[in-house]
Amino acid sequence: MGNTCYQNASMQALLAVPHLIEGIEEHYGSASTALEASLSSSGHRISSTRMSTSVAKDIVELAKRITSSSLCLSALKSKCTERNDVFTGSRQNDAHEYIRVLLLLLHENVNRIRGKPAYQEMKDVPGEDPSEAARRWWNYHLTRDDSLVYDIFGGQQQSVVACRACGHESWSFDPVLDLVLSMPSSRISSLQVSLLLQWYTGLSKLEGADRYYCAKCKKPQEADRQVTIARWPAVLSLSLARFDRYGRKNSEEVTFDEDLLTAADCSADRRQRQYELFSVVIHTGTTDYGHYYAYVKKAGKWFRCDDSLVREVNFSMVRSEGRGAYILFYRKVRPS
Repeated sequence: MGNTCYQNASMQALLAVPHLIEGIEEHYGSASTALEASLSSSGHRISSTRMSTSVAKDIVELAKRITSSSLCLSALKSKCTERNDVFTGSRQNDAHEYIRVLLLLLHENVNRIRGKPAYQEMKDVPGEDPSEAARRWWNYHLTRDDSLVYDIFGGQQQSVVACRACGHESWSFDPVLDLVLSMPSSRISSLQVSLLLQWYTGLSKLEGADRYYCAKCKKPQEADRQVTIARWPAVLSLSLARFDRYGRKNSEEVTFDEDLLTAADCSADRRQRQYELFSVVIHTGTTDYGHYYAYVKKAGKWFRCDDSLVREVNFSMVRSEGRGAYILFYRKVRPS
């Protein structure tokens, strides 16, 4: 299969996601029952259920070790290649892109909406409270995309763009499955994940080529954009933008702890959220000559998963990987 460490690390991280496997099983009634039902009397698989040829089936079989891991990974890669040909061949690929495509395919497998209504553009309602607008946008989203994937990873980003010329504000509330955090272009001491998250939700200026088309002025104008999180997911996936469009890697050290308390100004409702780290995907080396592995927390213990080699470690080792930390997964501690 060639270079598969990006797959191995990605799957080791995803299989540690709370309630993912159980949720897939519940969606299909019972994974074991569905798998047994898909066996003919001769022992060959038949396509009597949607699970029998799905990404969901491959993930469950990998987790339950029903089929060899190499066969499951090969099947998953083939399905991802059908969606994005960047995964063609045996070359190394990006773990973040792989996880994104895989979750999209899984979502399509377990989407509770089998016949999507026609797309409808969401518009501002004059005088509407932002929290009500966020709820309206989210409810519309669920009429088209309502699945286990969004139950677990689904969040909502609130964006307000204010025209500097006339003061007109444009609001949007978009669903997200992960957050990609920008890395600084210059060296910064004590760079923490929580700080990167604050930068993500900070104020940005839309100027020059990035000017915003104002619906009131009827032309491009300079504007200010404020992003906050209107709905925090059960599992928060944070990807550090270590690679630029030319493939150059930023190996700046980013520190993190097992607990993450979000800043109040990151949230649309100005409330903090408490999260707990349970998995980290690591990338070492360069874009062309790199290697992926993962750390996962299970039953209160941390493990380093480097392809087929798995060993227990202390969290101090996990925390020392600040220059290679690429994707961090957190579970929400307190419901909200």
